[in-house]
Amino acid sequence: MKDDLRSAAPVGNLPILNQAALGKIEIRYPSLPEQRRIVAYLDSVQAKADAIRAAQAATQKELDALMPSARSVAKAFAGEL
Repeated sequence: MKDDLRSAAPVGNLPILNQAALGKIEIRYPSLPEQRRIVAYLDSVQAKADAIRAAQAATQKELDALMPSARSVAKAFAGEL
């Protein structure tokens, strides 16, 4: 793609791409079934990421609930209670 852009630009110190030059560049896309496969894969990755975020949030909530107890235990062992 980078080489396509360079070859489409006029030669000079500062290459300039205009609409005509860009219109000549062929952009290749995966076939529709391949695009659908990619989307399905990315959807599954997103679902896993969402599940991990939910588990992390639940774990953080549990930690937040346990911290006061842990501080009390630490104070008790330190003789501060």
